[in-house]
Amino acid sequence: MAVLADIGARPVRSQADLDACLNDVLLTASEMLQISRCSLWQFAPDGSGIECMAYVDDPGVPNIVGVSINAASHPGYFSELRTNRLFISDNTQTDDRLASLRPYLAEAWIGAMLDAPVVIGGQSWGVLCCEHRGGPRQWLVEEQSFVANLADCVAIAITNLQRAQAEERLGQAEGRLRSLLSSQEKQTAAVTVDPLTRLPNRDALRLRLEELAANRSGYAIICIDCDDLAKVNDSLGHAAGDTALSVLAQRLEQKANRFGMLARLRSDEFALLVPGVHTPGDLEAIAEVLLTEVRTPVNIAGHTLTQSISLGIALPERLEDDADEVIRNAATAMRRAKEQGGGTFAHFDPTMRHQAVARLRLEADLVTALRRDELQLFYQPIMALGERRLMGFEGLVRWIHPKEGVIPPSQFIEQAEESSLILDIGAHLFNQACAQAARWRRLLGDGAPTISVNLSARQFADPALIRLIDSAMASHKVPGKALKLEVTETSILAHADLVLNQIHAIRERGLAVVIDDFGTGYSSFSHLLQFPIDGLKIDRRFVAQIGQDRRSTAIVDAMITLARSLELNLVAEGIETPEVANYLTAHGCWGGQGYLFDRPLSAEAAMQRLELALPEPEPLGKAAQ
Repeated sequence: MAVLADIGARPVRSQADLDACLNDVLLTASEMLQISRCSLWQFAPDGSGIECMAYVDDPGVPNIVGVSINAASHPGYFSELRTNRLFISDNTQTDDRLASLRPYLAEAWIGAMLDAPVVIGGQSWGVLCCEHRGGPRQWLVEEQSFVANLADCVAIAITNLQRAQAEERLGQAEGRLRSLLSSQEKQTAAVTVDPLTRLPNRDALRLRLEELAANRSGYAIICIDCDDLAKVNDSLGHAAGDTALSVLAQRLEQKANRFGMLARLRSDEFALLVPGVHTPGDLEAIAEVLLTEVRTPVNIAGHTLTQSISLGIALPERLEDDADEVIRNAATAMRRAKEQGGGTFAHFDPTMRHQAVARLRLEADLVTALRRDELQLFYQPIMALGERRLMGFEGLVRWIHPKEGVIPPSQFIEQAEESSLILDIGAHLFNQACAQAARWRRLLGDGAPTISVNLSARQFADPALIRLIDSAMASHKVPGKALKLEVTETSILAHADLVLNQIHAIRERGLAVVIDDFGTGYSSFSHLLQFPIDGLKIDRRFVAQIGQDRRSTAIVDAMITLARSLELNLVAEGIETPEVANYLTAHGCWGGQGYLFDRPLSAEAAMQRLELALPEPEPLGKAAQ
């Protein structure tokens, strides 16, 4: 939500800044949840209790700042705070966890509570308390997510103040150190080098740009981004990712030094400063040299990888143009190259600025779409190939836009995944799937088809996921066996320890866990299958090549053999021809989906499809015999 983004992005460099930010957090919670009392409490250093640091409440209510609550006297409440993402009580007077606090809550007329721990550096700093006066109140999933995000905003604000204070102390220390340095030592200290790649960093690049500006010399910037670093990190670990980045930096530097200065800007992003006046053709030739250099496979952590980069090219329109703006323009062009599939370059042009604005507008429109229930699941049939029998559906999101019509996920999901919106969208769609499963089960009982729901990497790693699942299933009275959760290889391997616990918790609730797009990551089968999963889905790019490409066909055969030996359900995606369906059936693949059977259907059309799949009822006369 925009209000969370505003709070999270607010600069906090002093205690006054922090106090103002925390007050806004409390007022925001009070307004959005329509509650009168909201407070922030801090744990004692030894964890023996919490003390109220700030609050908002109705006029005339006694001030609670400085009031403390002892942990030893209220073990049930404090145990929940230390172990859960949220403390949710719909009725404080019947909640056994609050038995010791009941007199205090009754005196303040508190009927329901929604508390979120504030966690900083992996340690509990305090708790954000949202209290509803009056009778019981059932907290919505959206409200729970909102309060959890607000607690994260508090953590960010406090962390920013701590960082600012540390930077101030460091600045003072550096000032004292500089006063002791000779002029020669000062010049040496000004040279900054990236510790991982040993390349000049952004500050060194800026100094060189300042020299060019002082001499009124022309230049160009080529921004370079590693296309697949995130995939390497997720599949092989961050140590392998650092190795891949260092190797890439060395390869680029070998060629880039002929043209100018290569610097590391951040993470997997570099910039090549090319001094002098150049034509677009000159810069394209340089880009091609760099692209060609990195295409040769390299060995990283025992795996042969082909690295890929995307490049963005920008020139200052005038010599007096701000150098930082030129770098931003090159980065914008580089993102365009990535959108085109990576492994290429793009020139900056002013229309890209308008597209950046459009991306911001899209994010705002998505917030509105969530509020108006415009994001809807469409259901693609999953067939048992041997019997050609309907077994379930995969829920695929579509945006039903009031002006643009049906918008496919390819036009908005990627941007949603770059922000916290994907968590809100995921919660909305999971609740929608539960509601649909409940409707079908009321009509068909245990014969109702399962619904498979896709989880993003961020959603799968979210500590609040299990609470979301419990809340949605309880709200719609849906058993776990009615649902399957689909996750990608990289989602599982990105946070292996956390994900393992998540999978166990999901399967304990009766839901099946299926790996989607199997075979597309860098992970080995043996590594991936250490996780307790229920099924696999063969990616459509392999299925489409069955009978045409020997390597793809062999991969599919291996997956079928693997799944059968491990007794895992296997579904092939993207089946479009009878020949492919027959091949998969003959070789023992259990299930399949694709346009051969049906496109993704609206809920109403899916119901009609179900009715066609049901057996004909017996005639009344025959039943009476």
